[in-house]
Amino acid sequence: KDAQGQPQVVPVDGGSRSVMVPGLSPSHRYKFNLYGVWGRKHLGPISTDAVTDGFWRDVWDLHALHCALYFVAAAEPEEESTLQPVLGELTASHVSSDSIRLEWSVLEGTFDSFTVRYKDAQGQPQVVPVDGSSRSVTVPGLSPSRRYKFNLYGVWGRKRLGPISTDAVTAEPVKEPPSQPVLGELTASHISTDSVQLEWSVPEGTFDSFTVQYRDAQGQPQVVPVDGGSRSVTVPGLSPSRRYKFNLYGVWGRKRLGPISTDAVTASEPEKEPPSQPILGELTASQVGPNSVQLEWSVPEGTFDFFTVQYRDAQGQPQVVPVDGGSRSVTVPGLSPSRRYKFNLYGVWGRKRLGPISTDAITAAETEEEPPSQPILGELTASYVTSNSVQLEWSVPEGTFDSFTVQYKDAQGQPQVVPVDGGSRSVTVPGLSPSRHYKFNLYGVWGRKRLGPISTDAATAEPEEEPQPQPILGELTASHVSSDSIMLEWSIPKGTFDSFTVQYKDAQGQPQVVPVDGGSRSVTVPGLSPSRRYKFNLYGVWGQKRLGPISTDAVT
Repeated sequence: KDAQGQPQVVPVDGGSRSVMVPGLSPSHRYKFNLYGVWGRKHLGPISTDAVTDGFWRDVWDLHALHCALYFVAAAEPEEESTLQPVLGELTASHVSSDSIRLEWSVLEGTFDSFTVRYKDAQGQPQVVPVDGSSRSVTVPGLSPSRRYKFNLYGVWGRKRLGPISTDAVTAEPVKEPPSQPVLGELTASHISTDSVQLEWSVPEGTFDSFTVQYRDAQGQPQVVPVDGGSRSVTVPGLSPSRRYKFNLYGVWGRKRLGPISTDAVTASEPEKEPPSQPILGELTASQVGPNSVQLEWSVPEGTFDFFTVQYRDAQGQPQVVPVDGGSRSVTVPGLSPSRRYKFNLYGVWGRKRLGPISTDAITAAETEEEPPSQPILGELTASYVTSNSVQLEWSVPEGTFDSFTVQYKDAQGQPQVVPVDGGSRSVTVPGLSPSRHYKFNLYGVWGRKRLGPISTDAATAEPEEEPQPQPILGELTASHVSSDSIMLEWSIPKGTFDSFTVQYKDAQGQPQVVPVDGGSRSVTVPGLSPSRRYKFNLYGVWGQKRLGPISTDAVT
């Protein structure tokens, strides 16, 4: 603090080991604190005390003596008064990202001291004191890529002369290449019968991503990708009471570092107590339309394996709608308008059929709507013919169909049916025999009508001579889940398949088949019901073999 008690700051560049503090008052005690600046940290201080000399008292005594000698020795010639010094030019050099060196000249005379003034990045005025013999000073602590204006004043006696000025722009910050990151320790926690949570540390640096590798119960290698910001992941789909070894690799640029490893044994399945017999609650009808009724029921206690809804149609024929055990509602379609129906719901538990619980409902009267015009089938052609598959393509010149069916006879003469959704205009028929002539019939389903067929012939190609190794199915996952569709994706670790088929049961419990060509690794299954759990099985067709399935569950 100066003689008036105001705090003062003298910046010094990092290479210096000494500095002259000018502008102090004589015969005054000062305490000096030195701080070191390292990155964004402020270290220290280290301190010392000093008392300035009685300079002005000594100067006053000398001045009085000089006056006395002047009057005594009047005959001596008068000395010439000292000329006022003159500042020259101020220049900037040695510009870095956080400091600038200033240099100046003094054209005439000498100064007692200098001061450099400027404003920092926050706009606050800063002062750098410099002793009178210096002709340069380094101003530290600046911000990169910023323009500064520096004013230099010369102090001569009680006068402040100047300023002389210069502008300078600090350099951009130097980016050091990041050091290679380091993997720490891998541990396993939250172990259940079918999953293990892995956690790891990164003592130094950052990774772009991670991969966890292990072998499943069949000995097949599995890979779990993890983003670079994560430090834990849960590995699902494990088998109970089994030892697994997990290897974690860190991906940094084009390098794969590691692994770090850990072992874990999944928990054993607890012995299940025999469940008590479930109880059916009440059955009600809602959302009654002219040709459908939604049924809802409760299960006050226990769980059922599945349910069946029984009723008689408009012709008096008994009908059955199967429903999975997790559902509590189902829509019964295909009813006739303005008709009373009695619905019986049975719950199936093991080998027992419990119930029924019943309800009556009258379908609504049919609203008069203009019937849509009947759609028209165009032409059916065959393309992409291989030894075991044919791709069929067709056109619909007018209108839209609800769905299509392709019919043909296989090598044994048995009729085969391939269902196709109404938005498709092509399908690949898999599982054919090589060097064989097939006739394909395509029907269009429109409401309760089946239109067509349109037909085409195709002969499959000769079989390939070189036997291919049997391909392997990887993992099946569900994504892009909406209220009425689910996208399925799968991997093929080895080999190629001629085609795939996805099998599942719809909301009425009826089995559905979605054929997929062998080059695809994903398919969107449409026409699903909202808020419903589905189990999807994927089979791979390879020659005359059907391999698999691999399975996954998803809820719309």
